[in-house]
Amino acid sequence: VRACVRACVRVCVHACVCVVCTCVQVCARVCVCVCVCVCVRVCCVCVHVRVLCVCVCVCVSSIFTPIAVQLMKPLNTWQFDIFEVEKVTFGRPFVPVVLALLKERDLLSALRIEEPDMANYLGEIEMKYNKNPYHNSWHGADVAQTADVLIRQAGLERYLTPSETFGVILSAAVHDVGHPGVNNDFLIKTRDELALLYNDESVLENMHASTAIRLAEDSNKECQIFKNLTSGEYDDVRSRIIKMILATDPKKHMTMLGMFTSFIEGIKVKCVHTDGSFEDDFAACAPVNMKPADKSLMLESLLHSADISNPCKPHHITMAWTERIVTEFHNQGDREKEEDLVPLAVFDRASKQQLHDTQIGFIKGIVQPQWEAWDLFTKSVGQEFEDPLDCLNITFAHWEKLKSEHEAAKKAESSV
Repeated sequence: VRACVRACVRVCVHACVCVVCTCVQVCARVCVCVCVCVCVRVCCVCVHVRVLCVCVCVCVSSIFTPIAVQLMKPLNTWQFDIFEVEKVTFGRPFVPVVLALLKERDLLSALRIEEPDMANYLGEIEMKYNKNPYHNSWHGADVAQTADVLIRQAGLERYLTPSETFGVILSAAVHDVGHPGVNNDFLIKTRDELALLYNDESVLENMHASTAIRLAEDSNKECQIFKNLTSGEYDDVRSRIIKMILATDPKKHMTMLGMFTSFIEGIKVKCVHTDGSFEDDFAACAPVNMKPADKSLMLESLLHSADISNPCKPHHITMAWTERIVTEFHNQGDREKEEDLVPLAVFDRASKQQLHDTQIGFIKGIVQPQWEAWDLFTKSVGQEFEDPLDCLNITFAHWEKLKSEHEAAKKAESSV
């Protein structure tokens, strides 16, 4: 009981739920994915009953409302919508989503991680995520879910150890913890303490990894998730978290993409038969004991793909994330002007650069090459997963249409 209470209290939120009762029908919304201190007002036709401060302590992992269960059903699909889960969790989807991913794979049991410790840890991580428009805990949960889907769709779970799979999902969840809402260049130019600490090298990424690992080692908090791991498991998980988070540095994109492409070519040589068919058994192409560097590159590319996957999601989700990143970029531009720095056009809200041009450039230069490489990888190991590129084509067509309309309007205006 004490363990459950400790897990719940760490993620406790205060909410007020209005319950409108008639003689026939009761409508209630209760978030049981976190420990909720609920103030319930019951308004009946004849009698008014006010019940204040009803403490509902529910262990995150054990009970879900029908609403939450319904929302969790597409957890393993590309159509998963973090914004829908956000609604039912009162703006706190991080803990229930990440915990569900870990529990569904039975990774906590496999690594002897106590569930209350894991819940406490995730709750602390969520608290350390700043409430930025884009780089927030919702993004962390979304990237973790995306990474989980990519593991499934490429059939990689059969060839990863529990500690490796755990390392991937946890790295994805914590990869932006503590993000200040500005990029590395801003921190370097303003001589921020973080830039001085990490010598201008992958400043944010080093901070994210350090924050996540330090928290797990903090003996003053009941979230020591590594305490029961063997030394070998601990070394693997810690090393994987560091490497994978550092690989999310945008400046490493081109180098890593080139290495990943070469890696895929090597797989294709092993996996394609003389008649052009693929080898069904990935182990025959890339054995479980593949070189550690190759496995690391594969998983780092997986996380990087998940991190920049927003344009590859269903269109309404893509547009929601786009609005958020634009807001965060403009906020950085405002801060740069306050520091007497000249922001790039993409960060300058006063710039005449059109959003469609920015998005087209981002897709063609970064997202499309990365996701075409990942698509080639999944096909090289005998798997098919067309949803991301199908969604990306829809998004790209949307921005191209807006660009054409904008150019047509400008042409018509100039001809008047």
